[in-house]
Amino acid sequence: LAPLLNSHIARATVEQPLSTVAVIDMDSFFISCHILTQPRLSSVPACVGGPSMISTSNYPARKYGVRAAMPGYIGKILVKELSGGKEELVFVKSDYELYERKSGEVRG
Repeated sequence: LAPLLNSHIARATVEQPLSTVAVIDMDSFFISCHILTQPRLSSVPACVGGPSMISTSNYPARKYGVRAAMPGYIGKILVKELSGGKEELVFVKSDYELYERKSGEVRG
């Protein structure tokens, strides 16, 4: 198998240069977009979604176990209980126009 692969690679580089591909993991992209316009969200447990479902959460929320695809009411309980009542989970509504603009900037 190796000789066959090597011949294909050699032929590809002569006939057509190999392309470079970059993969960018946009972890917590939705909430990061909101943090750009509302910087206070970077320091408090916050998520995009509502009581029924969370799309994504920031790192302060993840510290309490809040994750994507989690019911929001559970995330709210986790933050309140694990912070000893000192913090509350902030819910931010989805804004797909904002995400489209920001993803266009990233793809630039």
